[in-house]
Amino acid sequence: MEADEKAIWIARRLLGFIALRELLGKLFKGTNLQLPSGDFEVPLVIQNKAFDAQGRLLFDTFDHDGFLGNQFVVNGTIQPFFEVKRQK
Repeated sequence: MEADEKAIWIARRLLGFIALRELLGKLFKGTNLQLPSGDFEVPLVIQNKAFDAQGRLLFDTFDHDGFLGNQFVVNGTIQPFFEVKRQK
């Protein structure tokens, strides 16, 4: 793939993401989703990662066909536990 083709490939993906974000924004505009806020809002990063028997992260930099890990990780922690306050 030439440099110009790579730039077009990246731009098409970014435009698709922006279009999806705009569409979701229009769908939920004016909708009260009643999501937690303030002290009850917790940012989460959910990932799928693969680890070897010694607990080291596995990643093949030459495999571009997708990735399927053996553990789900939340905010960098395997099987996390988080205590929350009750609310109505």
